[in-house]
Amino acid sequence: DDPICHHWPAFAKQGKEAIAIADLMRHSAGMAYFIDPEDPENKFKLLTPNDIIARTPMHELIENSPPQKFGQGRRTYHFLARGMVIDGLLKHVDPTGRTIGQFASDEILKPLGIEDSYFVSLPSEDAAKASSVAKLCPSHPAYTMSFILGPAMMGVGASDLGFLLQFLNPGTVAARCQLGITGYKEDDPQGTGTYMNTDDAPARVAEVTSGWSFASARALTKVLAVFTNGGASNGRQIISEETAKKALDDMVFELDELSSLSCEFSQGGLGNIHSLMKTFGFVPDDTVAAHDGWVGWFGYGGSLNYAHVEKKITMSYTITGMGIRAPDPRGLVIMKAVAEVLERGSSQ
Repeated sequence: DDPICHHWPAFAKQGKEAIAIADLMRHSAGMAYFIDPEDPENKFKLLTPNDIIARTPMHELIENSPPQKFGQGRRTYHFLARGMVIDGLLKHVDPTGRTIGQFASDEILKPLGIEDSYFVSLPSEDAAKASSVAKLCPSHPAYTMSFILGPAMMGVGASDLGFLLQFLNPGTVAARCQLGITGYKEDDPQGTGTYMNTDDAPARVAEVTSGWSFASARALTKVLAVFTNGGASNGRQIISEETAKKALDDMVFELDELSSLSCEFSQGGLGNIHSLMKTFGFVPDDTVAAHDGWVGWFGYGGSLNYAHVEKKITMSYTITGMGIRAPDPRGLVIMKAVAEVLERGSSQ
């Protein structure tokens, strides 16, 4: 419940004094993208990888940016920005002022023995390891036609298509959240650079936890397992049992202005996957039921990272071929199969 400005005083500027840490973790802080307060039209402000790497330009922009207000709800999915605000918070509360990537490496990845399979960024000293990181590739046209355009033309999944089309209109909330933060080209004032270009070296160096991290599925499951094992994973106590429990507490159900979907998020930032699946009109009932009891989140391109606290199970899926649908059909099939296995196990 602490206001962020309790730890980071300058964050209180532009009417942000009441925004709490839990608001940020639930995507309800109104910081989905950053606004230049000196611009009379309140246009969103681009950040380059160099701004992110230097930290100070990024933190100053966050401090001076007023919060956004959309519609009647408070939640606007912080597409890429949440980790940037956490980085600013860490600079003020961590005794050595580590970046979010340094903190994650020291406190989580190295203790779990996954520092060679989970990278928040890929700086030059990790260049030798980068050869093991697969390059992302866009969706094949046949995939797009089969799973998106074809069904939409037949009236199936049309709302899903509408959500995707928002990203093509620079004036929409979705486009601002995607491009208004990290136009990665220094000479790209219109923001035509996209966060998806994570195969470029400048993008790989910047610490953008919500969109430019690299990990294997096995590494992801070891991180999320702290919530199913009382704060421990892989034989190491990463956080206290109390903290692991509190991170899952106080689920709040809200409408998200970016996606027009509703779901629950905990004060630690984990989503109730079942509550989200129920809002997708195109997901079959048995597939929706397969997500009951799971928390975590999925990636826009198709990855997913889920934990079932009651059954003490974590399950992750990572991709190299980027999907353009959320939730991705591959993840839905996997979750249905997992549910069938659990059902067979419980009946024996």
